Amino acid sequence: MADDRGEGAGAAGDRRPVDATWGEMLDPQWIPALAVLLGGVLLHSMNVLLLATVLPSIVADLGGAALMSWPTTAYLASSIVAATCTGLLTAVAGPGRAFSAGAVIFGAGALLSSLAPSMGQVVAGRFIQGFGGGLLSALAYVLVRGTFPERLWPRVFALLASVWSVTVLVGPLVGGVFARFGHWRGAFVAVAALAAVLAVMALRALAAAGDGARRSAPRVPGGCVALIWGAIAAMSLAAIAATPSPRPASLQRR
Repeated sequence: MADDRGEGAGAAGDRRPVDATWGEMLDPQWIPALAVLLGGVLLHSMNVLLLATVLPSIVADLGGAALMSWPTTAYLASSIVAATCTGLLTAVAGPGRAFSAGAVIFGAGALLSSLAPSMGQVVAGRFIQGFGGGLLSALAYVLVRGTFPERLWPRVFALLASVWSVTVLVGPLVGGVFARFGHWRGAFVAVAALAAVLAVMALRALAAAGDGARRSAPRVPGGCVALIWGAIAAMSLAAIAATPSPRPASLQRR
């Protein structure tokens, strides 16, 4: 009995993947895919803090101080919706192509914001940009299993998690450089250029993952998505709603 259990345990142990070292992450065959996935998460996460840095310059140029919260709200709301649609888009186009499409959408939204003549167009551009960013972030985690061997999964997931910490430094730093010289439009152009490079790299580095991971299209939770949109829109509208405030009697006298 003891021998049988020992043999079974040994067999089970043999089936477990050998832990990888950090040095294996530097293997040339993994670097392109790893750079694409890390770049996608970084591009998405840094743009929240980047916008917060250049937003005063945008308001000074275009006005619309009452809508200051909307560019960030639209970006985050759209990214949430994109994350819920990731399964559907992956099933239709494959993860690799869907990731590249997310980068293209992200860049298109950034370009629209860079050309904005009013705060309303900035909000629209951020909404489009957020959808692409949500795809990049969600698909980065989905693609780990289809791109890397199982022994590397913990290391890759750890690197993806560390990107969110780097964002705290990179986002304000990049935005601050453009805000310092008053070129807030240039910040969006630079982001769009990076997204274009990422889209091209994704088509090559993630081609294998895109070909082998298609499955039947899942249902999109439309009702839940509509509720999320409604709640976020209600909070944003409440922030700009005109509420009458009584003036002190001393101020009403002339």
